Amino acid sequence: MKRENAPLSRRVLLVSKCAAVVAPMLLSAGCGDGRESCSGIAAMSATSYRFDANVTTAKGIEVDTSGQAVDLAAVDCIVDAFESCFRPTPPEAPSYRGQVDRGCVRVKIAPDWRLSTCGHQGKQIFPCDLRDYSDECRAAAETECPCACAGVVQDFNMLVVTPDLAALSHELTHVVTDYDDPFPASFQPCADGIRADNCRQFLEDGTHARSPAASWPTVSPAMCGTKAVR
Repeated sequence: MKRENAPLSRRVLLVSKCAAVVAPMLLSAGCGDGRESCSGIAAMSATSYRFDANVTTAKGIEVDTSGQAVDLAAVDCIVDAFESCFRPTPPEAPSYRGQVDRGCVRVKIAPDWRLSTCGHQGKQIFPCDLRDYSDECRAAAETECPCACAGVVQDFNMLVVTPDLAALSHELTHVVTDYDDPFPASFQPCADGIRADNCRQFLEDGTHARSPAASWPTVSPAMCGTKAVR
């Protein structure tokens, strides 16, 4: 859904049936870290990681690997494929200018990621504090299966993801379109179908559209205003 203000971006793993997540007030803003020409989103974030870029991709995207092994070529590949997928600019996203300003995108690998042992086993996730946004997450906070994220936008334009980069295109979609979850149907192939294991094929022959979307089941908007799984 298109919001008056920029969205709080989060992909959430919920421990039981999905509960609505209420986004706090969000403001479009320039980056306060020397990137005054960049636009982004300011949100009451579910994470508070520090960003210390230690590498830059070949195409100029700053990455804080948090000491993890990260395929930098895959970061560029996913962004390239996303950009190609979004051409021409969808009418639902007039704010998207047809290309991603790589100097205004920062990627942070969550240092405390883990493999989920709860409902969606084997997925890479990291802690995120959603107690203020969901009664269910508040109730689950002290259980063995608290809510967790696979991706989130923090501090204007910092895409917090896991080493497999599974949620990178999803979080990038939030930043460049100003849409909250759920996305319009036309966004889905670009937002949730581009992964490190298929981006090169898409760039070569455009078969990405026939590939299955990332295996994060879509929750009915009537149930929840976010992308979630149990």
